[in-house]
Order: sequence, then C-alpha cells, then structure tokens
Amino acid sequence: MRHFTNTYDKVQFIVASDDYNWTKEYIASEKPASAVNVTHCFNHTAGQDMAVLSMCDHVIMSTGTFGWWAAWLAKGTTIYYRDWPRKDSPLFDHFNRDDFFPPTWIPMGD
Repeated sequence: MRHFTNTYDKVQFIVASDDYNWTKEYIASEKPASAVNVTHCFNHTAGQDMAVLSMCDHVIMSTGTFGWWAAWLAKGTTIYYRDWPRKDSPLFDHFNRDDFFPPTWIPMGD
C-alpha cells in the first residue's frame, strides 16, 4: 500500500477477499482517511469481485490465479509477493517466475 500512498495524493483501495475478519484486522493505511480510503468488498460472487478488481487502475495481488487475472485485466501497476513460491516448496521446482509475472510488475518483499 505504501507504494501507492507515496506515489499518489489520494488513494482508494478496494479489498476483495473471502476472509472478512483478517482483512479488517490487517489491511489498513498508515495515512489519514482524508488521503486514503480502504473499502472492503464482501458478500459478492467471485465473478462480481473479478469485475470490480478488473476495473481498478492498479492492483496489489495475492498469489494465485484469481489475483493474477485481476491484475492482468486491470492493466495498471501491479505489485506481487516476491517470495512466492517458497524455495523449499514442491511448487518451486516446477515454477517459472518469468512465465507467471510480467516484467513490468513490481515484486514486494517482506
């Protein structure tokens, strides 16, 4: 979130998740509400969430295909978790990062 709040004067974040409690607890901005608005998008179908996310200017994506498609359809700046998949995981040996993350997307670390 910091990348976007440092880049733009006013930011609207739309959070789509199937875990309402986790997102309400952990996804918040350090900036004042006059500069940043966080809206939690719940109780919609996956298709409705995808439609909303695809209309966003930029995306901070979770790992997985749902977040990937939302980012791809949005066509703006995309930030993704850099350390996925973990090096010791079974998926790591079968995963080609260059095939999954376009070069214009920005990796985010811990």
